Amino acid sequence: MINYAIVEDDPEIRGNVEDMVNTDENYRCIISVDRVEYLLNRLDKDNLPQVIIMDINLPGMSGIDGTRLVKEKYEDIDIVMLTNYDDSARVFEALKSGASGYLLKTTSYSDLHTALQLLQSGGAPMTPQIARKTLEFFRPPKKENRKSVLTEKEKEVVQGLVDGLSL
Repeated sequence: MINYAIVEDDPEIRGNVEDMVNTDENYRCIISVDRVEYLLNRLDKDNLPQVIIMDINLPGMSGIDGTRLVKEKYEDIDIVMLTNYDDSARVFEALKSGASGYLLKTTSYSDLHTALQLLQSGGAPMTPQIARKTLEFFRPPKKENRKSVLTEKEKEVVQGLVDGLSL
């Protein structure tokens, strides 16, 4: 049984994602909240989720800051961002903070389920648009050289996230 948590401030989206994931008998939602602060208060070392599905734009603390805090204390928890934001700055900030995947809210429930399975098998789920942005970031521009804001290690991590994705 894979325990998961969801942090989403839109109750309809949160409920729909919960319902979808719970249709798989291998998954069980143990925390469903609308703020990172509530998640942090409910994390218990004796009953931790293996996966957290996290929005970015939340009341109070952002999902990116929340990801960073969770990963500092519980590095084995996988966090998948599920958000409307597809800009490169947020994508890379989320990945740098420790996110294991990055999906857009336009992801179908079927693809979300596949993404969670991919995550459990060691993959890094990304929607095709996000994977493309990641790849484009590392391609040098044709007429000018662009210095990456990522360290070599961060580049390796991002490349690892991109390799083998098929969502």
